[in-house]
Amino acid sequence: RTEKVRLLLLVFGITIVIYVLHSGSKVIHKYMMGWVGEQVVFRMRGALHKKLQQLQMTYHDKHEKGRLMARVMDDVVVIRRTSVHLSTSLTVNTFMVVIGLAVLFTIDAKLALVGTLGLPVFGLVYNKIRVRMKTLWRNVAKQRAGMYGLVGDRLASPETIKSFGQERRESIRLFKRARTLLSTELRLVLLTGLLYMAMTMVCGLCLAAVLGMGMLMVQSGKISIGYLLFFYSSLGLMFGPVASLCMLAPGLQRFRISAERVMEILDEPVTIYDRPSAKAWPVVDGLIRLKNVHLQYEGSKAAALKGITLDVSPGRHICLMGPSGAGKTSLVNLMLRLYEPTSGSIILDGQDLQDIQISDVRNHVGYVPQDAFLFTGSVRDNIRYGSHGANDEQVVQ
Repeated sequence: RTEKVRLLLLVFGITIVIYVLHSGSKVIHKYMMGWVGEQVVFRMRGALHKKLQQLQMTYHDKHEKGRLMARVMDDVVVIRRTSVHLSTSLTVNTFMVVIGLAVLFTIDAKLALVGTLGLPVFGLVYNKIRVRMKTLWRNVAKQRAGMYGLVGDRLASPETIKSFGQERRESIRLFKRARTLLSTELRLVLLTGLLYMAMTMVCGLCLAAVLGMGMLMVQSGKISIGYLLFFYSSLGLMFGPVASLCMLAPGLQRFRISAERVMEILDEPVTIYDRPSAKAWPVVDGLIRLKNVHLQYEGSKAAALKGITLDVSPGRHICLMGPSGAGKTSLVNLMLRLYEPTSGSIILDGQDLQDIQISDVRNHVGYVPQDAFLFTGSVRDNIRYGSHGANDEQVVQ
């Protein structure tokens, strides 16, 4: 009796240890998967933000800020969630399906063939639904980005909306976009439901075919009823991982669309950059010379600047006058290398601007834009935005 009690206590202790280790491994697994996912978000957002800062103004002119923000925030999160889930679920369920098929064909090859005959049919259905699903996910991504753009644009200037009494009109505009997005998302839900229904029907037909053929084999004495039930239950267990793999389709399509949208930014070529031969230019005298400078914005039929030739000696004050759209701001933007001349050149102290490091060019230019923009923060932080090392006395000055 003492030995039995000791053995019972040993089994009890081992059981507790096993469950503790199991729970601990689950915690470690979840933490590691979460760590991987957050690292994906951290690095991808950093890469996107860095690339957006490097991209030329012509790119930003063509894209709404809200749409770009949707890619940095929403699409990166989709990639994080889906990649972590897909990597685990795809690996585990594929392994289970392969093992399941091996077991089934080992038990009885004929019944296994009958049980898997419906899978090619489902593959054809899945392929058609997958194409449609990808299109819908792309539409959802575009529509969500459009809502980001609309809301961001309107929140940037609420006084304009209020002063013109357009609150109701803007609410209706947002409602229409939200309704379109809802309609697209509901079609996605319906398509996912159809995919699940098709999978369920295929599974049911395969199981019914196996059961029917198995009963005939039992009647003819080829197999026993227990043998049939064993195979039937094994086939049912294998269809669980198959269904899980099929239901990964919506997430996979969403992942592909989000990845494409993110890679569009990362693959966008940077056209304004430091040449390998660009020189540091720490000291500037201030002699500026424009030689036959032309500028035509991308997508515009008319040129913003035509054949501008101008010399500005150090210490001189130059006033450029003209109507709105004459090209005054464009000329200043060329000096900052926010844009590149379509033709012609800008010379600073005898050196082409394109042969001087961009950071040095901009450090030597004090620029006051016509539309004042304040970043979130204090007045002090905004004043010393271009020179973070400035002390309070220099800020006041």
